[in-house]
Amino acid sequence: MSDKCDWAMGAKREDDWYGEVTRCVFCGKEAVRQQCVDEDWTPSFWDTATETEYGHACPDCSLEHLDVDEDGPLLKPGHVLPAGCVPLGDPVPPDRRYLKPPCDN
Repeated sequence: MSDKCDWAMGAKREDDWYGEVTRCVFCGKEAVRQQCVDEDWTPSFWDTATETEYGHACPDCSLEHLDVDEDGPLLKPGHVLPAGCVPLGDPVPPDRRYLKPPCDN
């Protein structure tokens, strides 16, 4: 059986994950996820005002907009997220969904 059958609905294989493009929620800078790992992007952070988790933040925006405490990265008090930020865990827009590929058993 092919490893294609190991794909879960809505997810890609881990080796494909690193090549996907992601965007900083603050400045809109785009980078492939492997670059985000290499450059130490913040994968997610918590907005305590709305009790909502968001992600991703580039290193420059992380320094400007985020604090880190024992619970992890938090949006600094008084800092506002740009309009249109989608919380993590919200449904993935249709153009970003991944369909399960056919298995070649």
